[in-house]
Amino acid sequence: ISAIGSTVFTVVPYVANLFFALRIRNIIKQNPTAMSWFQHKSFLFASLVVLTGGCYPALRLISSNMFGWDVFSCGLTRFELKSFTKFKIMGTVVLENLPQLVCQVLYAFVTRDIQQAVVISFIASFLSALSSVISFIIDNESKDTKVVQYYIDVRSTSEDIISDEVQESCTKQSGRRRVLSEQIAAVYQVQAKSIEVGSTMVTSHGSRTHIVHYVAQNDIDALQSHVENNAIDGVTVTAEYLASHSFEANKDEIAAVFRAHFRLADHFDVMFGDYLSAFSGVMTRLQSVSATDGVTSISDAGSKSNCTFRE
Repeated sequence: ISAIGSTVFTVVPYVANLFFALRIRNIIKQNPTAMSWFQHKSFLFASLVVLTGGCYPALRLISSNMFGWDVFSCGLTRFELKSFTKFKIMGTVVLENLPQLVCQVLYAFVTRDIQQAVVISFIASFLSALSSVISFIIDNESKDTKVVQYYIDVRSTSEDIISDEVQESCTKQSGRRRVLSEQIAAVYQVQAKSIEVGSTMVTSHGSRTHIVHYVAQNDIDALQSHVENNAIDGVTVTAEYLASHSFEANKDEIAAVFRAHFRLADHFDVMFGDYLSAFSGVMTRLQSVSATDGVTSISDAGSKSNCTFRE
């Protein structure tokens, strides 16, 4: 029974992780950088899953930004990776580690032969499963930190298309994410781990950097208390409010940080934006078409402006 169980609970989690890998693009569709990476390098990810038998370890590797290489920088942030720990819990702990522990106990009980290697293997597997479960519970029950995701756009105030040299400089420096996150955190006067820098996309006018800002609930409560004590009307402090106003209050210093990091001239400035701000030009065009031609839907605007929208 133990032999059959060990075989079954080796094959089943392997197949389960392959299934998780097949669904990965449906899960990361909110991250355009990751979608683009998987569009062109899905074979590498699939190969890693097949070789390791684990979807989560493969995701950690291709998100590690190791050596600053693009092949290890799929665009997923640590915050996004936390949502994939359920793959690790289900595919490794529930379907593999725990059943294997039961098989080990049954084997030792039936044979009455408890060897030192079996004991060490059992303890190591148990501690590994326990640490994974505790980590998962802590991450999912943490209510003292709010997460805000936004983008910092760097654009040339001259509106000219940046040179190839500037684009190359932005591309080279985009891999130094930890350095940039520490510098941003220093400007905001928060802990270094409170700011996570994701992927940076180089555009024709500058760059666009994904930021994950961890805002402490205590800071939100303190600022809300200050607002109420000073009778400031119409202000409700949220994590988004605190993040955006932290940027606006330190905009000049943030601009200096980005110019130094990407080695840009003084005519580059920074802007705070969300995901849709990247499509501001498209939205402006659609609104213009709608106002002049009486368009009532985006699909209608697409047809009248000779545009084709694809997923």
